[in-house]
Parts: sequence; C-alpha cells; structure tokens
Amino acid sequence: MDCTVADFKRQLQSDSPRRAYFLGALLREANTRDVWLFTTPDQVRAMWSELLRHLGRRRSMWAWLLGLPEQQWPPPEAARA
Repeated sequence: MDCTVADFKRQLQSDSPRRAYFLGALLREANTRDVWLFTTPDQVRAMWSELLRHLGRRRSMWAWLLGLPEQQWPPPEAARA
C-alpha cells in the first residue's frame, strides 16, 4: 500500500467505508503487538461485522484473541444466492 503512516492513520479514523479495508489490512499484515499502536480492541470489536471480509486466514486468530464468535466467510446465505 502506497501511503504514509499519517495517511494510514487518517483512513483508520475516517467514517469512510474504506476504513474497514484499512483496518482489515492492518489486522492481516501487521504484527499483533503493532496493531495496538493504531487501534484498540474495542474499535475492532465495534467494526467486526464489517471487517470479516477483509481478514482472510487471520479471521479465526482475531476472533479468538478478542473473544468473539468465529464466523464463516462468506456467510452461508451468500453461497445460496
């Protein structure tokens, strides 16, 4: 991703739909210790349903770390459509 740390932080604080994408990229790619320099567990929990599609194979790990129920992606109802 071609952006500065300031740009990245701005995206994480925005109300834009891209916020979930940027937060998902952070959770997917950053070291778990470093994630908390940019966000909080409560912020991640609040956006959890929006983040699911952006977490890839890290979805289960983050669900476990945050004490959230593990959810399948894509949701089963999407597969039937």
